[in-house]
Amino acid sequence: MRHFIPINNQIKALHLIALSLMMLVSNTINANSLTLHSVLTASLSKAEQDVIVTDRLQQITYQKSNWLIAFPTLSFNYLESQEISGASEQEVSVNLPLKSPFYRAVSDKLFKLNRQAKLLRLNQRKLYFSGLIRKTLWSYRLVEVELLQANKKRGLLEKLLEDSRALYKANELEHYALLLIEQELSDQGISTSTLVREKKQLIQRYLKITGLTVFPQVIEEKVMLENDFILSNHPFVQILENQWQQQKLVLDSQTSGNAEPWMISFASKKINNGLFEESQMGINFEIPLTFSKVRRQADINARTTANDEYYSKLDRLRVELHDQWSSLKSEQSNVMHQQKLLKVSSELSKKISEQLATLHAGGEISHETWLRRNLHTIDSETALAIAIINNQQIKSMLNQAAGITL
Repeated sequence: MRHFIPINNQIKALHLIALSLMMLVSNTINANSLTLHSVLTASLSKAEQDVIVTDRLQQITYQKSNWLIAFPTLSFNYLESQEISGASEQEVSVNLPLKSPFYRAVSDKLFKLNRQAKLLRLNQRKLYFSGLIRKTLWSYRLVEVELLQANKKRGLLEKLLEDSRALYKANELEHYALLLIEQELSDQGISTSTLVREKKQLIQRYLKITGLTVFPQVIEEKVMLENDFILSNHPFVQILENQWQQQKLVLDSQTSGNAEPWMISFASKKINNGLFEESQMGINFEIPLTFSKVRRQADINARTTANDEYYSKLDRLRVELHDQWSSLKSEQSNVMHQQKLLKVSSELSKKISEQLATLHAGGEISHETWLRRNLHTIDSETALAIAIINNQQIKSMLNQAAGITL
């Protein structure tokens, strides 16, 4: 017995296979050749695959008519005379409500705006996924640096603990001092395990967003706009403007007399009075005459309300985007200043460690003092590395705030 799979399911299955192959190929990409744009492309493919899996792909597609504004209607009339010598009439007509030239122009504009809206929504999706990717990649980069520095610090603490145990066995170190070092090493182990857990969570999040298991090596971005960004180029503003243009056209089509349909009817009539029978066929046109552009107060109020809502949304969006941009620029200035100070502090710390290494080699300072100084140097390096990462991340966030995708 043969089983046939419906054509819709076949298409969906083939689409799934194609997307799976795309994701498989993208997972084989070398990390050095993996760009931020390719990661974004993988994210969009992954999101599209998830949509298909949840059966959101099956949507009803409608076709618009270039001439008809509504469905045709069929009319049937039967008239019978009450007079003895009167005639009876039978009439059948097909009525076609046609779009007026004004309504056709509005319909064409709406069609173009709707196609534009699809592209704008795609840009909006790209910006949304760009934000998720940026946040995930920089969080992962930060955890990697912190984990690397934590392992260095743990290695020095283990060395210090080993030396301290030897001193304790030789009765040259108090027991409480040994316990303090053991506690410090234990606390460092807790911090390291926390970072390891965060790294695993970020890997899972990255996999969920992109479907990839490879991270790009280069994630730094250049700030496309140094001073400010053009509000009208932001995808959120473009979507809002597109919606307002469509709403204005819909309001015009609902309130303008020029939008009233033109009616054309094809009729067939049969007349019979018992003595003769006559058949007639004809056509009827009905065109509304609109001499005045005066609108009802309700229509004026609807247009005014819609206009006020649009500009209110635009003002709120403008303030929100500019505040976000200004906040990031201010934070960037602070981080850059902090980075300069940390760079000086790190260089001084390295010089001090070099001097103490010489003293330690000559037996002028204790081994613990030398190791403690190295721990401090690692902390300075970590603080500087974090500041550098924060500065680079802000550049990415400035592009995100400006509406620039990966």
